[in-house]
Amino acid sequence: MRGMTIQNTLRAWFFLLTTLLLVVFSTVLYLGVRRSLFQALDAEIGARAEAFLSSVEWEEGRAHVEAGDLLGGAVDDKWGVELRDAGSGRILTRVGAALPPLKQKPLALSMPRFVTLPGSPPRRLGLFARDLEKEEMGEEAEERERREGPRCFLRISRSMASIEAQLAGVRWTILVLGGFSLLVLLAFSLFLSWRLVRPLRDLGETAKRVQANGQKGLPRSHNGDEVDQLAAILEDAFGALLAALDRQRRFTSDASHELRNPIAGIQNAAEVALRQRRSPEEYQAFLQDILGSSQRMGRLVSALLLLARMDQGMEVQKEPTDISMLLAQCALDLDPGGKRIQIQGPSQLTAKVQPELLRILCENLLQNSLHYTPKESPIEVRILAPNPVPVQGQGSASPRPRLIFRDHGPGIPPSLQDHIFDRFVRGAQANPNRDGAGLGLSLVAEIARVHSFDLQVHFLEDGVQFELGL
Repeated sequence: MRGMTIQNTLRAWFFLLTTLLLVVFSTVLYLGVRRSLFQALDAEIGARAEAFLSSVEWEEGRAHVEAGDLLGGAVDDKWGVELRDAGSGRILTRVGAALPPLKQKPLALSMPRFVTLPGSPPRRLGLFARDLEKEEMGEEAEERERREGPRCFLRISRSMASIEAQLAGVRWTILVLGGFSLLVLLAFSLFLSWRLVRPLRDLGETAKRVQANGQKGLPRSHNGDEVDQLAAILEDAFGALLAALDRQRRFTSDASHELRNPIAGIQNAAEVALRQRRSPEEYQAFLQDILGSSQRMGRLVSALLLLARMDQGMEVQKEPTDISMLLAQCALDLDPGGKRIQIQGPSQLTAKVQPELLRILCENLLQNSLHYTPKESPIEVRILAPNPVPVQGQGSASPRPRLIFRDHGPGIPPSLQDHIFDRFVRGAQANPNRDGAGLGLSLVAEIARVHSFDLQVHFLEDGVQFELGL
């Protein structure tokens, strides 16, 4: 089942939450107005009840009150008054609108009570009690004789027609304003969800164009918000992805081109050898040719596999290694007579590296110099121990060991200086007998990267100098 979109989810949540807040606010407002009106009505009933009880007189065992004094001179259907004897429940006085009969004997009241009577319109009823004998004393001050009188129970009611009319007006006002507010909130939720989701839609449309034509720029609001941060992250990711795809396309094209030549050589040698019967010496020559081509393919495939592993982020297990001995072994393997490679520096220098990878790095630098320089020119290798203070004749200060590879060949033309570490790049001055594929310096750069070596290249008039900070 397909879920709601982000835009519709934002609309729904915003509208529901604001509607809930509006309902709660309207309810609290209505109840507050209702409570205020009820309190004002109760206060009015209480004032009228106090005035009525104050006017009651006890004479000859009966309660007497002037009709005009009952409710301040106003006696109509809006009001209803009933005075009873609290002891016997006998009605002493009844004026105005009829009140419902008592279902039980009145109880003693210490505080006034107010209830709402159902009806059309409803009425508000107040219940009061007053002990009249506390008011009745002897006429002669010398005797101070208390006369016994009943405890009176007063019920007084008032019509709530005006209150209901006011509450109906409040309800209608809240309903109209609430409906209008809901329409405004609905329109605002539509605008807000559109405004919030629009940058995401723009990012999505641009992402489609990235996939279609390689465009990398993503739209931004340039205010540093979360959408800008997402655009920056996606831009970096797309850039890395496009660069990886570009490298993969170039790698596939170049690798297929480089592998085609030795494969074609093997095929041609085999076809020529099989055209006619030949002597063992001739077959041996063809086999040597096939062996050379297959060895070249093996070296190329090994280099490609190593580059692929490093591209995927291979882990380097470093261990203490004697750099001087490692360089001496490389020189012995590549220059058995020791005529061209000259090593200068301490006979023992230990650094924490991955020995196999460092050996590949050194061999590629030395092989590159051997193939690109004349046979009579030397290749200088200097091993420099860490020197925190500059030492005359040893260059600037360096807190790490350094290896310097210097040749005296034709150098690198300016057009290739920015691309010497690119894969399958070969110089125009390459030895025609060389069987390399242009991956040597690419391996050097990748091994230096995974080791965090400081690799620098100095282009000189009579050669090239590579400086490696371990």
